[in-house]
Amino acid sequence: MASTIKPHAAGRQAGVGLAISLMAGVALAWVVVMLVVLRLSALAPEASGKVFAVFPPGTSERQAFGAIVAAGGAPLRTVLGGWGWIAHDDAAGFVGRLRAAGALAAFRGAPGGLSLAGCFAFIADEPRLDPFARALEARFVTDGARASRR
Repeated sequence: MASTIKPHAAGRQAGVGLAISLMAGVALAWVVVMLVVLRLSALAPEASGKVFAVFPPGTSERQAFGAIVAAGGAPLRTVLGGWGWIAHDDAAGFVGRLRAAGALAAFRGAPGGLSLAGCFAFIADEPRLDPFARALEARFVTDGARASRR
């Protein structure tokens, strides 16, 4: 018994190595494609309006909240465990100010609201049904009515 590995077992081990290599290659290609897609779908620095701002993982909710306020925006709610936020500001350059304050990128235009989009999110300039837009609009209408009563 010169060898303890049987011929068919050696072939099986080679096949497992090939399968693992292919799986790792596909995973790496997927990561690269997703990084390119995310970079291309990020909003330009001069953009404004309601956005989904992404902060580096490990950013506390307090730090992200402070960054949005420092950028002149209104934090609406947290997403993705605190390092993603829905924020709003109508002044031009809001996204650029968010990036300067520490955000990685900002996105918009997911169907059904940004929190429900998941893998089906896409970027579009056309308005979508969004309950948060109505809530934000109602807040500004209410604030305007209070200001006119004073």
